[in-house]
Amino acid sequence: MVKIISKRGTSVTEADDKDNWAGEKFKKYQEEQKKKGGTIVKDRGTAATDLESTPEGTVQKPTKTVTKRGTETKEHSSNC
Repeated sequence: MVKIISKRGTSVTEADDKDNWAGEKFKKYQEEQKKKGGTIVKDRGTAATDLESTPEGTVQKPTKTVTKRGTETKEHSSNC
């Protein structure tokens, strides 16, 4: 068992000790969870979104870089 500390250190949860996983295995897991339905809690636990309303794929917003001591901003696309 592994102890997982969350909620700014105020909560401790025990979980099975499994290998770290990512990539295709995680994508399959995400799709299974999305098919189950429900809600996603976000923004430090202050907001919730229905899984059905989430878009397919990822949407990336352009980033901004502040230059010249904060007097100028430049927008960059996510392709940089």
